Amino acid sequence: MKKNNCKISVIGAGKVGSAISYALYRKGFNFLTVIDKNLNKASRLKNIVKAKNFSDDIKKIGSETTFLLITTPDDVIYSVASQISKLKNINFENLIAIQTSGVHSTDSLRPLELKGARVLSFHPIQTLTSKLNKLKIYDSVTNIYFGVETRKENYSIAKTLAGYLNSKVIFVKKEYKPLYHIACVFASNYIITQLNAIELLAKKIKMQKVWKHAFKPLINASVTNALYYTPTEVLTGPIERGDVKTLQIHIENLKNFAPEFLEFYCASGIETLKIALKKKSINENKFSKIKKLFEQNISVGKKL
Repeated sequence: MKKNNCKISVIGAGKVGSAISYALYRKGFNFLTVIDKNLNKASRLKNIVKAKNFSDDIKKIGSETTFLLITTPDDVIYSVASQISKLKNINFENLIAIQTSGVHSTDSLRPLELKGARVLSFHPIQTLTSKLNKLKIYDSVTNIYFGVETRKENYSIAKTLAGYLNSKVIFVKKEYKPLYHIACVFASNYIITQLNAIELLAKKIKMQKVWKHAFKPLINASVTNALYYTPTEVLTGPIERGDVKTLQIHIENLKNFAPEFLEFYCASGIETLKIALKKKSINENKFSKIKKLFEQNISVGKKL
């Protein structure tokens, strides 16, 4: 895959499509067409990557396209691939088609593969936000890992593409794609959920102005330590100590002052309890006692 021979068309001008396209543009790749149902988005990305054309019609994909980047919402990837496969002006045997879904495999590109295209699922293990400027968007998809699912004969394409982005690849088997994506969700979305809980609890105790500064060292240390060692090795806190009375105080105060977090706290507590048992910082009896406390209050939380 040589960039001088690559003529890229992009379907989907959202965050992921814009980020990867801009990063490739910065590396010298040439763009033919940007397609998006939102013409304003298509026009904006077309100007950023100096593409020749933009449209809201898939049929307007440039006939010279050799590299197709599909960055649409997951639910429409197959439909988009199917529509493209019916076009008469595309040389499919000279086409590399990539989608960036975390959960969907290359089965979603099957209509293109049947026409002779080489297909890859090339998912950035990164979080992207519209708050980023162009330079930060470029930085967000360089020096990272991409989760790739494809046939072995296409591995070199994935490695070369990632190389242009100063990144590396992890090859994921097709049947493991959903579990891979769940891990990504835990690594990104659910961490945000926990931070949101911290923010809302901080507001209740009048710490809304300083909560980021106050909790940042604790958050950073917890993540850094868990990644340097293992989550099991670095677990601390009342569950790790088997401190039942502290947990009871937490639960009673959640019931009285923040009942919306009771179920979340207890469900998270059960998972944390399993880590403490694995660490052998608590015994089976303590595990059972605390687990019962959490389970009883999960049902209470559902009713509040």
